[in-house]
Amino acid sequence: MIKSFSVLIMPLALIASGCAVVKDHGLDYQSAAVNETKLVLPEDAQAPVDKLVIPNDGKVATLTPTGDFSAPRAQMIYQSLGGADIFLSESSVNLHFDQPTTRVLATLKGYWRDNYEIELEEQTIENGATTLVTAPVQLQEQGGWAALWSKITRLYPDKYQFRYVLQGHENLTEVTVSMAKVVEGEDEVWLSPVADELALRETVRSWSKIGRRSLDGSALLSEQTTIAGGGKYWVDHQRLFAMKLDSAQLSDEQAIAKLDVLPGVYLSQSEQGYSLSLVPEEKVARVGDIVDFTLPTGNGESAKLFKVKRRNLNDVDWQQRQYPVTVQRQPNGTFIQLDTSADSNPELTSFRLAYQLTQR
Repeated sequence: MIKSFSVLIMPLALIASGCAVVKDHGLDYQSAAVNETKLVLPEDAQAPVDKLVIPNDGKVATLTPTGDFSAPRAQMIYQSLGGADIFLSESSVNLHFDQPTTRVLATLKGYWRDNYEIELEEQTIENGATTLVTAPVQLQEQGGWAALWSKITRLYPDKYQFRYVLQGHENLTEVTVSMAKVVEGEDEVWLSPVADELALRETVRSWSKIGRRSLDGSALLSEQTTIAGGGKYWVDHQRLFAMKLDSAQLSDEQAIAKLDVLPGVYLSQSEQGYSLSLVPEEKVARVGDIVDFTLPTGNGESAKLFKVKRRNLNDVDWQQRQYPVTVQRQPNGTFIQLDTSADSNPELTSFRLAYQLTQR
């Protein structure tokens, strides 16, 4: 035991003594001499100037204060889509922008590149319009288990192609959007995105992305509201739409009164506040309603079996629902937002409600 212990101690002693022999240079800086050798510049070299360098100094408009200082503010809840407008039909969806065609084209390409990592095929047709066609893309989001099941069964969600036809007019760019479901071995059948919820949602997302580009005229948040103007459509940071009632700061009662006069809008009041629907209150679907239990029999027909009590609203159309009303205020006006969080597709339902309200 003693012999093995001494064998262990000897290497440690050698290492410790070796560390003591090595010279420590940690304090050499205290006796270091100054290097007085001057740098010799080559001919025609510019003499170094010791000054503060401001990046892009020549692009700064002015460094002289032009008025009272205003503290930077946070971004507003709702952003305007500027002059962007949208028109839905059974044949196509038409988008209007008060932006140059080149800018709309670049934003569209960037949208598909950033979100789906695909490039758009660009074509120019006879009347000078530009056509963009996307590669087949899967729009349905899948979780880990669903993606694994698709790989096992080889049954994947539908893939879509989108076609954008851009036509420039004076102070206006018009974009016609159509979509096609990809079926292997068959030619594309171009339809309106209105015919499919996923396609319509993607169309609305790309439209709102281009519309928000109207705010890019200035990096100052305080100037973006002026640049965007009034705007017909407004969205928040979660891409949910809101309706601007007035540029003034209205009370809750005044805001509800403005909403109540719209045709085809039905308001109801409860302890939780106001709710809005697009159908009379007696036609609003509710949990606990007695409804028919039906089974499909083919050819688009169904057979009624018996009556059941509705347990949830999962199978209820968005037009038959009721939506809580929220009044929001920010410096540029008073807004109404409808709570669509209970819907299976809150983003698209929020747009549909905003579209319906702006048409009235």
